[in-house]
Amino acid sequence: MLPMKPLLLCLWAAIFTHSHPTRESSNSQASRRDRDSTASSPPSPLTEQAHTTEIVVECAIVFRSHCEPGPALRRRLLRWSKSISAQPPKKRCDIWVSTDMSNDTDRFSMKNAAEISGETNRSLAFEEIIEPPQQVIRRQFVNMTTERPDLSNAMWKNLSENKIENWWLHKYTVVNAVKHFPVLVLLHRRCMKTLDWGYCDIWARVFQTEFVLLWLSEASSRGMTYEKIWVLQDDVEFTGDPAAFLHSPKFKDVDFISPHPTVQVPRHHVARHISTFPFVHPLGKNDSGYKDMYFAGEGIRGYSRAFLTVLHKEMLLGHSAWSEFAAPTLCNHISFCKQAYFAKTTFSARWEWEDQTDCALTSIELEKKMDPWFQFLSSAWKDV
Repeated sequence: MLPMKPLLLCLWAAIFTHSHPTRESSNSQASRRDRDSTASSPPSPLTEQAHTTEIVVECAIVFRSHCEPGPALRRRLLRWSKSISAQPPKKRCDIWVSTDMSNDTDRFSMKNAAEISGETNRSLAFEEIIEPPQQVIRRQFVNMTTERPDLSNAMWKNLSENKIENWWLHKYTVVNAVKHFPVLVLLHRRCMKTLDWGYCDIWARVFQTEFVLLWLSEASSRGMTYEKIWVLQDDVEFTGDPAAFLHSPKFKDVDFISPHPTVQVPRHHVARHISTFPFVHPLGKNDSGYKDMYFAGEGIRGYSRAFLTVLHKEMLLGHSAWSEFAAPTLCNHISFCKQAYFAKTTFSARWEWEDQTDCALTSIELEKKMDPWFQFLSSAWKDV
């Protein structure tokens, strides 16, 4: 078990050794992104960027999904891009969709390999699984010809004309995530031992931190770097002006933003044992030298580049936890991590994930789900 002090030194070293960003002209940025419009490559660590020219943009908005973006998600992208268009050019965040394209074969092969007895046998099983390339595809908003705004809906009123031309689609499978972050195997085994229920099998949901970092690594390997990263699940939506929320002064120079203050995970919470952090309380131990686990909702979160860099290095070292615990726990135990939160009532109640509707949630269905927000549904958003 590693003591806390060396771990903190390791974390600080991660920050100070990260390469200093540079900035290109807008023309260079456009030409580079045109070249990358349909490129694909295997994931690479954040530190292996010598072959790329780094472009630092103020922020990225990443919608996480589990299929090709359907009509409802495309409509959300359009509304957010219109809102961001009212900002000065330097504050116009890049918009991404990071989507899990795993099929049943991918999921079952990972699950079966993870549950093989014996570490050597598991390693051999994973070595035999071929990793597909990830994809980053540049798409244009001008091609969204069917996502028309409903001006009778309050959320579409007073939005700017869209001045943002492109958005990016990141495609991956669970195989990519496990090859990049082997700690997922151990987390799955602890999940099955602790919970023994089907939810453990949906790795892109229950261990979201690694999948966010997979996107970050792929974007960084292409020279696309961001100071602030906002991550939204595809089952929540903001009820007001997105740009006003993103650029709120209360979030300036903050490393971790969540829907409520981080809270200690109760000792009786069964998921607290789904962790590999070396500095938290081991199962059955009460040694005062260990630290507590912390929880924060994850329907929408904001991260600084510095904090995600530390998270990335810790995950590569095999230090992680259950989805809602990993980032808030680490943030609470490193001194530089500054936190902020927002009122959950400013976001919608949760609706079905697009993958639970066969990615066929239509724009009309989406509008029906959004209409009652201002009356009562927002108060039901309790457990993201």
